[in-house]
Parts: sequence; structure tokens; C-alpha cells
Amino acid sequence: MQYHSEVLDRRTGELVSVCNGNWVTFTELGEAFGLGKRQVRQVLRHLGWVYSPGASGRSAYRLAPSAIERGLGKHIPKPKSGWAFDVVSPYGQELFARELPKALQAIKGAESEATRIARDGLEAFKAQRLDGDRWTTQMEVSWLRHFHPGLSQSEIGAVLGISKQRVSLLLAKSRKRARYPEPDQQLPM
Repeated sequence: MQYHSEVLDRRTGELVSVCNGNWVTFTELGEAFGLGKRQVRQVLRHLGWVYSPGASGRSAYRLAPSAIERGLGKHIPKPKSGWAFDVVSPYGQELFARELPKALQAIKGAESEATRIARDGLEAFKAQRLDGDRWTTQMEVSWLRHFHPGLSQSEIGAVLGISKQRVSLLLAKSRKRARYPEPDQQLPM
């Protein structure tokens, strides 16, 4: 998205619109480099560009103040839509392109063999399914827990690119759902 600033032209005394360049959101940045929403945030987290402002670690990732100071992007606190978001500057996009291969290699290198096997298995299973592109995170966590019961919550989080706390929350929801099924989903006796 093109961002513009209004600057006072001292010669004429009029406000002039100046283009600041093409700034993109985290998701658009990921799409430009062939990464999904979770994977681009995982890379940004590895690079130290983002942090989770909530104490629980479950809130949305925000651009770190140090990244804003370096000119990598900026935080848009309250636009007309009412939802705060962050954008990455053209300079940040260039730096991201340079750092991406090293970051992906480091993330891959930090994985255990069990994590790699689980990720490959999940991707292969989803590729065979007609609805593989519509799976929710809840479904992916349940599949991994069922077919790879030896994985820890941290390893499941590493496979999916989400936090351990998020995995714990999703597993608790699935346990509760199994314990107390909806009235129309009663198990046969």
C-alpha cells in the first residue's frame, strides 16, 4: 500500500502530498516471498523484529520498538477500521529479503527429527485431502496429537509455527469437546 505524507512546501506555502513508498503488512510481506501468515511471523520473530505485547504470549505480534527505530516499519495505532496493525517499510522489505534464507535455514536447523517427520506427514496428509487448504489450527493440532502422540506441546507449536501456550489452549478445547459433546453429537452407547 502506498503511504503518503502531507508536507508544507515552504516556497509556495501549500500542503504537498509526498509518497513514502510501498509499505506492506506482515501477511502481504509473507505472500510476496511465498510464506504463509504463521511462517512469516515465525521468521520475523526469529529476526527479532516482532514481539508479543500480551503477558500470555497469545496476542498478535507487534513490530518491536527497536525495529521501528531502525526504520524497518511502523505501527498504525487506530486507523479508520479501528484495528491497529503494523507495516514494513521498503527498507525493511529489502533487509527481509536478504535475511530470509539465513533465517529459514536457522529455523529448520533448530527442528528435531521428530518435528520434521511430523511436519512432512501433516503436509502430505493435507495434500491428499480435497479440503487440505481449509484446515484450521485446531484441526492440525488434533491431527498431530493423534498421529504423533510422542510430540511435546513445544514440538507441535514448532511444526505449526504457533506458541506452546496456543497449543495448550487448543488441546484443552479438544479435550473439553470430547468430554462434553454437543447435544447433536452424542456418542453412540
